[in-house]
Amino acid sequence: MPNAQTHITAVCAMLAQPPIQAAFRWLADEDARSAFLLGAISPDVRAISGQKREETHFFTIPPDDPRPAQVVMLEVWPELRRATALSRPHAAFVAGYITHLVMDQTWIEQIVMPALFVEGATWGVDHPNWRLYSILMTYLEYRAAAHLPEDAVETLLKATPNRWLPFVADTHLTAWRDHVVQHIREGGARRLSVMFARTSGLEPDELEAIVLSEERMALEAFRLVPRERLAAFERETQARSLRAVLDYLGNVPPTSEGVR
Repeated sequence: MPNAQTHITAVCAMLAQPPIQAAFRWLADEDARSAFLLGAISPDVRAISGQKREETHFFTIPPDDPRPAQVVMLEVWPELRRATALSRPHAAFVAGYITHLVMDQTWIEQIVMPALFVEGATWGVDHPNWRLYSILMTYLEYRAAAHLPEDAVETLLKATPNRWLPFVADTHLTAWRDHVVQHIREGGARRLSVMFARTSGLEPDELEAIVLSEERMALEAFRLVPRERLAAFERETQARSLRAVLDYLGNVPPTSEGVR
């Protein structure tokens, strides 16, 4: 699945869009923005909490439910359903969480199932498409790192969970926040390339050389997953995320009146 900087960069771009800024000016407040960024990385907290993937992502691979993952989440946990009943940071966090689910589900639909999934093959380092997956993940993360706003990491670090999820402890969310911040500060995309290289029969410098070269990517990845498909995935993710956030926060007033 797309990694932390890919999620963070995508939501920063979305928060800069006029429809979001016009409808929810309060998302520019530091406490709301930091909560939104934390939400955007939090489904992957399972790496800290030890939960099953379905417990934090609300869909299976291959998918067995046609509903969007955020719809499933809000049905399973109805206390999160009404954004107007939550504090603004809490509502922003849930909205950010929803964008992560949207991106991951779109990735499964548009990239994994058409190009990477192999019926009967267990996903992991021995999967026949693991090398291609590693290249694509690292490619996306390097691209995202190049566009990550300068203040994004410091903003993320200021998020302070306060019983924001009924299914994940605040301590786990805080530990995951700190882990992601440290990961980005210590190299981010480069650290990811080292990890994926070790599991893909590549040297880190070799993997980095592939993902930083459009010519090498054309040879190694774009034959099976064309640039156009990746671009379509990014456009669809942005469109779906925008709709999902507008829908979730739609009844939250644009000013501070009437909202905690």
